[in-house]
Formats: sequence, C-alpha cells, structure tokens
Amino acid sequence: MSRNLIKMTETIFSILGSEVLEIHKNFIAQVERRILIDDSYKEKCCDFLSNASIVGISYKDRPTIIFVKYSDEIYVGVQEDYAKEFETFGYTLESDLAINVGCHILSLSEKIYKICVESKEIVDKCLGIELEGEQKYVDFEADDIISLITQLAVFKIENNLLDIDCESEDDLLRISLLLYVKQRERESIIGKELIEDFLLKSYVRNICGNIWNFIVYPDSAIKYLNLYQCIEYLFIPNRAQEFKTKYNMSLKDALVLNMNEAIKKDERGNSLCVVRLAGEVAIHNMYSVFFEPKEGSNELEQVNNWIYDTRCSIAHFRYGQNKNNGMIISEDKLIAMLELLGAIYDKMPNDMKDICSGKIII
Repeated sequence: MSRNLIKMTETIFSILGSEVLEIHKNFIAQVERRILIDDSYKEKCCDFLSNASIVGISYKDRPTIIFVKYSDEIYVGVQEDYAKEFETFGYTLESDLAINVGCHILSLSEKIYKICVESKEIVDKCLGIELEGEQKYVDFEADDIISLITQLAVFKIENNLLDIDCESEDDLLRISLLLYVKQRERESIIGKELIEDFLLKSYVRNICGNIWNFIVYPDSAIKYLNLYQCIEYLFIPNRAQEFKTKYNMSLKDALVLNMNEAIKKDERGNSLCVVRLAGEVAIHNMYSVFFEPKEGSNELEQVNNWIYDTRCSIAHFRYGQNKNNGMIISEDKLIAMLELLGAIYDKMPNDMKDICSGKIII
C-alpha cells in the first residue's frame, strides 16, 4: 500500500467541503491547503500514512471503530466516548503521537469518520481562511483538522484478549456492538449481560447483525426471529461437520457440497441437530421456562418444536396465506433463547467455531 500526504490532503479537504451546507459554500476560499505534521514525529507519521492498512467504519448509531496494521503492529481506534469501556478488556492506550495523529488522518482520508462540528464551523475554522501576504498555501496543524472529526482513542494490541481480527469488517461490528451494549443501562437492553458475554467471543462475528436487530427492534416477534436466525445460520456448518465425521473428509470439502436444498427440506430436523449442541443442562433450563415439567418428556424435541413452530408462525404465510402479525414473545422467553444460543455457540465443535469466526469461509 502506498499513499502520500499531498493526495490525502486533497481528499480530506474535499470531504470537509462535502459537509458544508449550500448556504455556506459561497464562503469557501479557493486556495491551496496543506496539513503540517510536527517535525518531531513527521517522518514516522508519513511512513505510517503511506504504509498502514486500515479497516474501519463509522456507524450512525454505534461507536466508530478502526483496525490498523502497521509494521507488524496492530492498533484499534475506538471512539473516545467509549475508551473507558474498551480499557476494561486489558488494552492500553498508545502514546506515540505519530501513530495517534496518523490514525486520525488516515481514518478521515479513507472516509471513516464522523464530522463533529456544524457547517459554519468548518468554514470558519478551515475552508473559509484566505491566504495572507505572500503565502502560497494555507497551512493547518494536524490537530486543527483532527478537532473537526470524532476523536479516537488509539490502543496497541498486544495481549489480544478479544481475539480481534484486524482485517475483519465483521469484527468491527462485534467490537462496536460490544462497547455499545457495555455502556447502556441494564434496563434498556433485554438480556444485557448475556449479550455482552456473547459478543466477547470471536466466533459470533457473522451473526452480530442479528444481535443488533434484536436490540433495536421493539417488536418481540422480530426480536425472536433474529435469535432464531442465529440457529439457522448454523445449519450448513453443522451439516458440514457431520459430513466431515461420517465420510472422513475435510471441513472445507464438506462445505462445497450443495447442501442448501436438503437443508430446506428438513428445517425442523436441522434445527433439532443444532439445538442439541447446547447440551442437556441448557435444554432442560429452557424446557423449564416453556413447559410444565413432566416425567418421561422428550425435552429436546419439545423445546425444538416450540422454537421451530414459533419461527413458522412469525415468518410464514400459512393456512390460507394468513400471516400472524400479532404474536408477542415474553421477555423471559427471549432471555431463555439468549441463554440457549450462548450454550450452543460455546459448545459447538472448534471447526464450526472457525467457520463462525470467519477463519473458514462458507
């Protein structure tokens, strides 16, 4: 990867210009601009800007996160408001100014940013400044530009306790969602502690979108459906695991088999196989929430039937094409589903965890 500060500077000021409202655009000065970096760390910072690789995203409703790799080191930039939450996982702040300034400039030039000032302030502090005297450029200190965007707290990843993958966009969502949940009050999120514990694990990367939907959608039926989809996601990995064992083949070879049609023909059976992964204790605990205990009951089958039938009642047009839009799932049942999911994902074989963490691609 190779970039240069001049080209990045053009991109940055173009981005800032795009944030200016039409009523203020007439006040933008038509001048050349430069970003100055302090001589004490300029060489390293410019090398960082030229050679670092970055993966990041600015979420509208969740904290901005960036992952940066530079010279065999990994850094995570966390929106400053959430820095304390991130520190609780054992990560330490990076003090090197070259890295800190570089992460901010790089995240802005790559359009991973949130502008934190109003249109007029962008003009007054930056784009509206004219040349003075014999100046050829309007010069800005790096901090002048950084002050216009969301501030990031930069952490160096040494003991990677969260198993962060610096090249994974799915992990951006996981870490952003984890910090979002961690900062919220217990009353505002159903099963907050369960979700937080769930998100600590790298093998839930690919289902984090469902967890976000569970949190934000007020409709309990839609919440439930997103939890069921976390079970459904495991149909193919679980089937591949079975093929691997039965036919002594590699998991990758098993994954390329066309299993979609077979899975669709017996979704209830596939759900049963996945739910079984949770183990007897977790299944019994869920059974106790949903049913009156009865000696000799097949708890696994009854739990799975409730899970699958409820999914069908919510998601399918059935019996004369009538859709059931009025189903309400109680909070205790949603929490029971979260507990079951946690057990399933914790106890599934390591090969399946590798699929779910993105180490093996479906």
